Amino acid sequence: MSPRICSGVGVLCAVGSLLLLGGCSKKAPAPAVPAAAGVAPANATPVVGAAPQQPIPQRQPEVRADQKNGTVYQGWGQLYDPANDTEVSMENGRLSMTVPPGLHDINHQLGGMRAPRILQEVTGNFTLEVTVTGDFTPGPQSAKNGVASFNGAGLSLWLDEQNYLRLERNAWWNASAKSYTGYTPLYEIYVNGRMLPTNPGTGSPTDFYKGPSTRFRLQREGIYLVASYSLDGTAWNVVPRLAATLPKKVYVGIGAVSTSNLPFNVVFEDFKLEQK
Repeated sequence: MSPRICSGVGVLCAVGSLLLLGGCSKKAPAPAVPAAAGVAPANATPVVGAAPQQPIPQRQPEVRADQKNGTVYQGWGQLYDPANDTEVSMENGRLSMTVPPGLHDINHQLGGMRAPRILQEVTGNFTLEVTVTGDFTPGPQSAKNGVASFNGAGLSLWLDEQNYLRLERNAWWNASAKSYTGYTPLYEIYVNGRMLPTNPGTGSPTDFYKGPSTRFRLQREGIYLVASYSLDGTAWNVVPRLAATLPKKVYVGIGAVSTSNLPFNVVFEDFKLEQK
């Protein structure tokens, strides 16, 4: 069974390889909570137009063995580096990544699936947080014609190369405006290789992020996925929550993306993973 993810954005629902608009069922019933998924929090807002949730699929998440380099970073997870060229270092609880020039994307339609990630397996409900710090100035020159020069870094939830979630600080070079543009923040979800329209608006990264650091949070609460970001480390902004049917076990962690002809340096710190 494929993962099922529904959202009140639109309203949309992805079931298998089919993307439906206007709700996943004619009567649009509120989602039922399967026992295997746990109990949704009492203050959770039902997703408008979502289909009843199906039993959790038994397929296990996949991290291909040929794309692991074997390095395990205590508390963070194992490096998954398809291009095998990213420099990673740890010092005083801070993890630094230097992505070299070239295509290190995680997008089938644009730059391929070569972005480095550090992932670990988690079962059931969880809260995942990290602070991301970097310049996010990829420059005007992309590593591939037709692909904007882009930097992004943040949290990941991973099932396989067709089904994953990204929550990232980001910026790309807007050639027509001759300036940087970014999602506020990037929130991409792929189901069976198709990207759902979950990204919020775009704007100036400098105006939106205001400083070099952004804190991200991703939570699994029963049938819900809740993504949040903080621009000052104190006040949290929640993006629209999703109702999702996922395996009990998924991979979560951090990742960095770059399609620039310049190196991309990013630092992750205050990493926290709580399983509930």
